[in-house]
Amino acid sequence: MNKKHILIITPGFPKDERDSNCIPPLQDFLLKFSSIHQSSQISVITLQYPYEKRSYNWNKIGVVSLAGKNSVIFKPLNWLKAISQAKKIHKSNPIDIIHSLWLGECALIGNHLSNKFSCDHFCTLMGQDVKLSNKYLHWLKNDNTKLIALSKNQTDLFFKFTGKNPDQIIPWGIDDNSAGNSNRDIDLLGVGSLIPLKNYSLFIKLAEEAVKINPKVKCVLAGSGPEFSRLRGMVEEKKLADNFEFTGLLNRLDIFKLMQRSKILV
Repeated sequence: MNKKHILIITPGFPKDERDSNCIPPLQDFLLKFSSIHQSSQISVITLQYPYEKRSYNWNKIGVVSLAGKNSVIFKPLNWLKAISQAKKIHKSNPIDIIHSLWLGECALIGNHLSNKFSCDHFCTLMGQDVKLSNKYLHWLKNDNTKLIALSKNQTDLFFKFTGKNPDQIIPWGIDDNSAGNSNRDIDLLGVGSLIPLKNYSLFIKLAEEAVKINPKVKCVLAGSGPEFSRLRGMVEEKKLADNFEFTGLLNRLDIFKLMQRSKILV
């Protein structure tokens, strides 16, 4: 790749190098990309998180945090701020490529800026943004944004809802040197935010059925969130306390270590 200036537009970005839990796949991607394409420049505009308005460096990458804090009322104002910051970045060093995450407000801003700067715009899809209920999908369906899906399943759903296929399927990668091998003493592992959308009550029901087959099944659920108390109560109600462990919030490296110890990731 020739020397390029890439602008990343994202709803969230790590507040510092120790913040390993904010969109880990994006962190892995940028670190690996930077190590391979050292002559290229990456700039980041993050709309919602961190919750502090500032400019800073993350692993030598320049980041502008707009601290939108997921406020619906001030969201359009935040869009204008993002466009203004992008123009300043572009004036300092012309932007060649815009990469937005995901098919939402960041894609809307990225599409506008790509037309202004006459540059390519790529948007990575994520989860529910392929549904017809996503209003941004309708706003962007006739533009020139190149869409990147993460899996074949996501591509099929996108086609089902829109009649179109994404331009590419590019799964997120991971750093396979981030943890060593270990004994696999965990039978079932769940990892994620403990929110209703994730439906981890189904994981507990699965554990209940597994214990009927093997009373010594070991299950671990890593993550934090508002569903914690309800899920823990469910485990106690089903008398699974000896089979189930809640780790709470863990950093990226510790999650990989858990995965190395696990037989099945649910």
